[in-house]
Amino acid sequence: MSGTAPGTPLTGWQAFTTSLEIFGHPVTLLLIPKEPSLLLLLAFPLINLVMLFSPLPALAWEEAWMLSGVFLLFGFVPRLLPRELIGNLFVGFYLWDLSIFMMGVGCILASIAWKQAYEAEIQRLRQSAA
Repeated sequence: MSGTAPGTPLTGWQAFTTSLEIFGHPVTLLLIPKEPSLLLLLAFPLINLVMLFSPLPALAWEEAWMLSGVFLLFGFVPRLLPRELIGNLFVGFYLWDLSIFMMGVGCILASIAWKQAYEAEIQRLRQSAA
């Protein structure tokens, strides 16, 4: 982040705003070989955007469980990156990461609720037809 010493850890808010700043600069792609941690920062806006809009399809789509695969991917990838790439991570990162997994669980539960409602409606229709 500009104005800080190299290697200074970012707070969650700083990581968020920095990722938005570098996301729009075309020069960023040229800097990735020199500073591989930019790759992780480039993923943050995409992950946050998906998290922001995911409740809409999760609540309206019968097969919302499929979204949980996306959240598993988003949740595990930052954990699988080498320490040299991501640096020291603090409690805010792990809470953010936990929220991604929780959204995946929510998608699975929403899908189960859809299926139960569908089965209950079929049972009601069968009883009314009989």
